[in-house]
Amino acid sequence: LDSLLWQRMVWPEFEVWWFNAVDNRSNEWGVMPFHWYVSNALPKGLLLTLFLIPLSFFNLKGRAKEKANNNTMIDRTLLHFFIPTFGFVVLYSFLPHKEMRFIFPALPMFNACAAYGLSKLHSMAVTAWKGAGWSFISIGVYVCGLMTVVITMIGSLLFLRLSMENYPGGAALEHLKNHFGATSEISTQHAPKWEDVHVHIDVAAAMTGVSLFGQRSVTNLYPIQMSKSGYEVENDTKDPPRSYTHLLSEEQSVRGYHIVDTIEGFPRLDKRNLRIVTNPAIHIFERDGWLPKEYTTAAPNES
Repeated sequence: LDSLLWQRMVWPEFEVWWFNAVDNRSNEWGVMPFHWYVSNALPKGLLLTLFLIPLSFFNLKGRAKEKANNNTMIDRTLLHFFIPTFGFVVLYSFLPHKEMRFIFPALPMFNACAAYGLSKLHSMAVTAWKGAGWSFISIGVYVCGLMTVVITMIGSLLFLRLSMENYPGGAALEHLKNHFGATSEISTQHAPKWEDVHVHIDVAAAMTGVSLFGQRSVTNLYPIQMSKSGYEVENDTKDPPRSYTHLLSEEQSVRGYHIVDTIEGFPRLDKRNLRIVTNPAIHIFERDGWLPKEYTTAAPNES
């Protein structure tokens, strides 16, 4: 399927490995310290359930009757799964460029360890409820464990909401398509021809959601040209600036162009007002004089 879509023989996993491990070109996209996955990515990915993971490796009071080999402090039930998973994270830490998505395959195992740790707190609470232990302490600790799961779920939903604002480039491309839809209704002799439309996508837009599939969703409707700026030689356009009719750019202003729409991005949580705050991220520029005057003067009245 990948070879069909890219129109060449491709093995994605091998190409990713070669690009990162052999060519070591991923550092062109930013560098993080060695400890970033452990000190930043995993705490963000697991939130408070991170504190439940160590419990999965110890035999806690209240579990002694459940296992015959509980005569040691260490519980090895999940240890032989955890060690290679954590090793996977350590190996990825040697690559200078780091992203949260690179360690997504490890998160299910960490979550399983957290769940196992919570099950131990549950067993302690049940034993205490039956009167065989420190009831208030055991039940209180179990309630705290449940709260870590609830708070983590709320935090995950909040991160999900914030992530919706992380792709202003893709949203800008969709807005540009809608703008072309409104433009296609022009029926004057000076109406622009789609064959003459040339859209330039800068690095910021390309890195925040402008995909090949998104581009095709536009070009399948309108026979326009699209070009990108980027680190890849094959994608780095050399066309003169004024040859473009439209731009998707993070620049605040471009001489000879006017802004037709602005997409918000860079989300952050305003803790004081308890709301999500965004800032202008990607602007849609249109070359001055591209539309006929009768349309540009009539457009504001239509809205």
